[in-house]
Amino acid sequence: MLEYIENSLTVKGKWYTNDTFSNTKPGEKREYSNIAAALCAQIIASATGQDYQSFTKVNILKPLKMSSSGWSSKDIDTTRRSKLFANKEMMIADYSLITYADGGFITSSKDLGLFLSELIKGYNGKGALLTKQSYGKLFEKQKVSEKETDGEFGIFMEFREEFLGVEEKIIGHNGSDPGVMTAMYFNPKTETGKILIINTDTDFSDDIWPEIEEIWESLSVYENTINK
Repeated sequence: MLEYIENSLTVKGKWYTNDTFSNTKPGEKREYSNIAAALCAQIIASATGQDYQSFTKVNILKPLKMSSSGWSSKDIDTTRRSKLFANKEMMIADYSLITYADGGFITSSKDLGLFLSELIKGYNGKGALLTKQSYGKLFEKQKVSEKETDGEFGIFMEFREEFLGVEEKIIGHNGSDPGVMTAMYFNPKTETGKILIINTDTDFSDDIWPEIEEIWESLSVYENTINK
């Protein structure tokens, strides 16, 4: 990952290009960046003297007892791992990401639920992984000059009023890579979270989106039922 970052972001790097960078000043415009997520991981590694994989295992996975999670197939029981599909007929071979910190995490719905529960506690000042002040920074809404159309954002956190066709005020994150899509959000008022993990590619399987939206709507209906 360090080699990739050096070749992409340093002037003498073989993949360096001005197009990689924004022409706007800091604070003027927000734009999601996978390379920036990898850069954050590398900064943590440099500051702590641990590689990012080891750092997260020690400081997140072990404290939360996320025993079915990791950054590679070596970290999990592969016999229990779901296969990934490009579409309903084509399976995707196992792969890894050079910038793994931006989306290469392997987990289960149970483990991700443990992490989401910690985020809910942290939002309410009762988290175990960070101090109350640090969680405050994590969820602090970032101020940008340009008006956002997709809601407001903290550090890798989204504040939404709508997701997958459902109107609801939620906080969390979503993302996708070949053969996988994950959404993880919680309602700060009810302190209820929802997780959706899909093992079919959402870029090449357009017909899958109505099904995804139906599942999310069902989760939201169930959430409203248990919170009455």
